[in-house]
Amino acid sequence: MLVKHAKTSFVAAAAGAALLAAGTTHAETKTLYIGMNGGNMERTYTQFVFPPFEKANNVKVVVVPGTSTDILAKAQATKGKAQMHVMTLDDGVMFRAIGMGLCEKLKPSANLSAVPAITHLKGDYAVGLSMGLTGLAYSTKIFADKGWAPPTSWADLADPKYKGKVVVQSMPASSFGLDAFLMFNRLKGGTEKNVDPAFKAW
Repeated sequence: MLVKHAKTSFVAAAAGAALLAAGTTHAETKTLYIGMNGGNMERTYTQFVFPPFEKANNVKVVVVPGTSTDILAKAQATKGKAQMHVMTLDDGVMFRAIGMGLCEKLKPSANLSAVPAITHLKGDYAVGLSMGLTGLAYSTKIFADKGWAPPTSWADLADPKYKGKVVVQSMPASSFGLDAFLMFNRLKGGTEKNVDPAFKAW
């Protein structure tokens, strides 16, 4: 299935993934446990990012796969006896992790100083490692087969012909789901400080 990301046609909200220091780290260990998304992200990091890092630092990286909420739950379950040294989480989930006291403040370093100031979050309890855009994606094949015009607004998702065919990620589990909710809220006249319109119509 071909998927087209209409990044320039729609209002987009930024979403980021953050790198967190989790619990208590052990300098003497030769194994570094990193909680992060599985699938393509894990394969990409395992193939291209971790090997040179392992060689340069004489460590072995072991991925603990899961969604951001999965990783957060695992960190909560082992609070005080952290089994992961690092977590990569969606920004919304990352703020929750910091608020729960699951992260250590990152130590000053040349590498940390080289990262743009805008990515330093919550007094350096986290630092951004990637940014993305939230928008609409659709199958060009299905739309062509049905003779549908591409969507041009978030409001188009309410078109009856899309009933049962629209997928939105869970708002509590994904920052992308939250972004979609906030865009829907704007369409209903709400703001980031007033989300009642979306809750009444969601």
